[in-house]
Amino acid sequence: MLIRFVEYCIIAVYLWSCANRTAAQNLTIPTETWREPTLNLSRESCASLAHDAALPFSTIKVAVAQPGFPDIIEVTSTYALLALQDYYSGNSTWSDMGTVKLPTNIQGPNGFFDDTHGKFYSEVAYWGLTFFYSFRTYNNSTLLDNAIESWNIVYSGAFISPSNAESSSGAGRNVSFPPSSNCTGGTFAGGVFRREDIQDDTSVNMETVGPFMTLSAYLYEQTKNTTYQQTAQLSLDFILNYMWNGTIALDTISLGSCEFVPRPFSYNQAWFVEGLSVWANVTGNDTLTTLCIRERPLC
Repeated sequence: MLIRFVEYCIIAVYLWSCANRTAAQNLTIPTETWREPTLNLSRESCASLAHDAALPFSTIKVAVAQPGFPDIIEVTSTYALLALQDYYSGNSTWSDMGTVKLPTNIQGPNGFFDDTHGKFYSEVAYWGLTFFYSFRTYNNSTLLDNAIESWNIVYSGAFISPSNAESSSGAGRNVSFPPSSNCTGGTFAGGVFRREDIQDDTSVNMETVGPFMTLSAYLYEQTKNTTYQQTAQLSLDFILNYMWNGTIALDTISLGSCEFVPRPFSYNQAWFVEGLSVWANVTGNDTLTTLCIRERPLC
């Protein structure tokens, strides 16, 4: 698989560049300095390595079901990576990938959904973030429109508004979801249901509410639309009240029973960290900054 091959190449380059510094290294994790590692490579060298590692993606079709891209998450991650590389390097090397090839991925009958294994709102949120990253890098308004469209799909189909939470109904569900007696986190407002195709599924997972919260934060930062502001805050509140146990972000909660599926996947932590850091920066909220940086080494 080409993707796996590229990953191996990146690892090999890293190991080769660091080999002469690790031969007699003490591998004990330092207690205070691990978050500020020393890198002997220059910024230019790092940028060159990143470019060379990304180059193969410009010569293949990056789309769902293509070799190396079984699901939407691999596709969106690739386009996001290229857009972010250009964003932080100040280049437009991959602009064709972001402005021409990326939009073709949602032009099929399923739109923002994959539908290979069902319809999941996390897929829509992934597209939304990817389109936003590309918009921010290449300043193409169509990309922002696509990011907003993906947000609208999730918001109208799965987002639990305060009124939905109060009535324990709606948000794309055909069943009610009153909190059980063991639910102690308060309102369900801000949660995002995971399935579009199973409307009696009342589970909320971090793969959905996390990127949706992050996308809401980015869109508020860009547009100053207060709906995005309110949504980002509600989703963050839901995460802090139900998905965050003080150490890690949990995977899934069933609102009907308030039972958790812990599954401490690394990407759950990533969604939480990105969304929290963006919202802390946008709002200037000292409490969130403290959670993000001081009390927990998250961001």
